[in-house]
Amino acid sequence: MRLLNFTIIKLTVAILVGILLGYYVSIPLPLSYVMVGITLLIAYLSYRRAQQRFKQEIWFGLTSVISMICIGVLTVNLHNPKQSTTHYSHRFKKPEIPSALNTISFRVDEVLRSNSYYETYYVTINTIGAHKTTGKVLLKLKKTSTSMSPSLHVDATYIARTAFQSIRPVLNPGAFDYKTYLERQYVYHQLILDKSALFSVSNNITSIYGLAYQLRQYLISKLQTFSFSKDSLAIISALCLGERQNISKTLQNTYTDAGVIHILALSGLHIGILLLFLNRLLRPLERIKHGRRLKISLILLILWGFGMVTGLSASVVRSITMFSILAIAMQLKRPTNTYNTLAISIFILLLCKPLLVFDVGFQLSYCAVIAIISITPLLARLWHPRHWLVQLYWRIFTVSCAAQIGILPISLYYFHQFSGLFLLSNLVILPCLGGIIGAGFIIIVLGSIDMLPHSLVTLFDTVILAMNAFVHWVAQQDIFLFKAISFQLSALFISYVLIVSCYKFWTTALYKYFKFILYGCIAMSFAFCVTAYTRSKHKFIVFHKPKHSILAHIAHSTVFYSDLKPDTLKAQATVTNFKVKAHLKTYKQDTLHSIYSLGEKQLLIVDHLGLYNVQSFKPDYILLRESPKLNLERLISHHRPLYIIADGSNYTSFIKRWKLVCSKRDIPFHYTGTDGAFEINYQN
Repeated sequence: MRLLNFTIIKLTVAILVGILLGYYVSIPLPLSYVMVGITLLIAYLSYRRAQQRFKQEIWFGLTSVISMICIGVLTVNLHNPKQSTTHYSHRFKKPEIPSALNTISFRVDEVLRSNSYYETYYVTINTIGAHKTTGKVLLKLKKTSTSMSPSLHVDATYIARTAFQSIRPVLNPGAFDYKTYLERQYVYHQLILDKSALFSVSNNITSIYGLAYQLRQYLISKLQTFSFSKDSLAIISALCLGERQNISKTLQNTYTDAGVIHILALSGLHIGILLLFLNRLLRPLERIKHGRRLKISLILLILWGFGMVTGLSASVVRSITMFSILAIAMQLKRPTNTYNTLAISIFILLLCKPLLVFDVGFQLSYCAVIAIISITPLLARLWHPRHWLVQLYWRIFTVSCAAQIGILPISLYYFHQFSGLFLLSNLVILPCLGGIIGAGFIIIVLGSIDMLPHSLVTLFDTVILAMNAFVHWVAQQDIFLFKAISFQLSALFISYVLIVSCYKFWTTALYKYFKFILYGCIAMSFAFCVTAYTRSKHKFIVFHKPKHSILAHIAHSTVFYSDLKPDTLKAQATVTNFKVKAHLKTYKQDTLHSIYSLGEKQLLIVDHLGLYNVQSFKPDYILLRESPKLNLERLISHHRPLYIIADGSNYTSFIKRWKLVCSKRDIPFHYTGTDGAFEINYQN
């Protein structure tokens, strides 16, 4: 089947290209309007010309695709909140100035997962001074207790006098780029406040999100009155209400290592189970007049109502959108193509929120569904068991394998790990998941009206604890858990070329697809060779680590130098992330030295002892660590270095003073806490 013969698929691919073009290439909004207007006019003229000649022409199709690309560019610009003149960034003082305080009012939009130090929220800026504004920022509220319960609730409005702060960029190679992630959520700044700095303002406006949040909190509070264990309550809240705030980090990592983290996130799996349940429950309506329309209306109402209760997260919205289109096609008994259904849902979602294309969940969800509908039938033909129970497990096996094939490249690229026991986990949990979710809904309903029997609580708690115990056992099988897998962007694209080529060769047995497989293998080998060549370059890196120093020297072998103990250093995310990014298989560990020879370059480290008076030695770089009490101007005059570097082991007050001195002496100064890791490349 030639997928690009379907018009909606062509248009979806075109708008996807336009979104990527609009994101990576800065195109002004007025120019976007002009591009869309001109291309639509040309497309219309091409269509009229083809009508007059009574024949199909390539120009209408071509101009339509170009028009859709331009619409994708325009969509990115229209959704960019900075295009609005009321955006807060046009009103506030510069965040680089610490004393630039602003009197602001804001409304809480979403409660995020907190950590040991801060409660985090998305908030909308209502006013700055006397000016009404729009725009979303990240609020970090300093914790005063160990409680995980949020202090603020959705739709609450507060006033504070504070400064907007820039979000810290990624500091170390291979670390998660939180700043870019937030920018793709249209969040560009943050507020860091104490609870005492907030002044509550009465607000009579309650949004749908606020009502959904209040309902979720009410249902969870009712469940807390029963004798559920902490983990069981967290699981039922995640499975049925989409509330994952109470899931401990340990439990979440356990499900991740076992390869079943997807069951804790409301997505297509849960919405699909709900749709099947509703379809069977409401089937008697088909016997009455106009019953089919009533049935589909009730299904859509319940699906979107459930989505609103769970907070309309990105994963829920895309799943409900896809299954709503599928449900309409099913109930109207119209012939439909699943690829068309997927394309329509993608098209609608990208028009509403174009930067969803960068969302990892969005990518995983659609890759999994496409793989399931494409590969599962091929695997199912390999064996036709007769017993219904064997059929059930064979179906789960084929679906799990197909989904894993579809998401494996993305999983390796983003998460750098793979669970070899994902099949075992899915074969045990998935047959029971529908019953667990159904029982969870019943428990929530009965608990909300105080009619939940103790026996049902005990039974459900036992089942959840048994499931957690099984997942924990699977996650402990370290020999089947492959971590720290290096996988670059080029390998990601080549992997999907190989998957598609193998699929086409299996279904058509044409020689040309076998050639694509060979070309893909050659390209993959070439990509790894390029990575190996890049890795072989000599470099020295100063990482950022608060209160400590971590250095790496990459030459014929890789050596990490640090003041941390070997076991502590090995467990550091800084080392692990860099190991994955640099494709390092092995490395050595050593204590810090005072002098490093880097080809023709020299690095001198000055620590808390402040010793730097080395005769007949002129270092190109000087690294300051452990806040040495020295006269920096005298050090610069003595050695005349090309660069002064300070890592995270220094006091902030010292950093500020050193930065002023270097600016005065016209010497480049690099602080890893704001400028990121410092890299020295050299030739041996």
